[in-house]
Amino acid sequence: MLLDFDRIEETVIPHFRGGEKETITRMFSDPLVKIMRGRLAPGASIGLHTHETNSEIIYILEGNGRVLYDGEDETVSP
Repeated sequence: MLLDFDRIEETVIPHFRGGEKETITRMFSDPLVKIMRGRLAPGASIGLHTHETNSEIIYILEGNGRVLYDGEDETVSP
């Protein structure tokens, strides 16, 4: 499957999953999968959430941040 995210409409999600500020994303979804390319402004966050029946892969292109994973706070960057 090839996705051209530049052709997918951009969506602004305020307080994504209870986070701070807003997430700007272009998203493909079907009944089995959701694939997002998103941006967070400095100081923005995605709220704390779990993945019990699926998984999440985060690929950082630029900037840095923090992720809580298995109870441990990890710094992420490209």
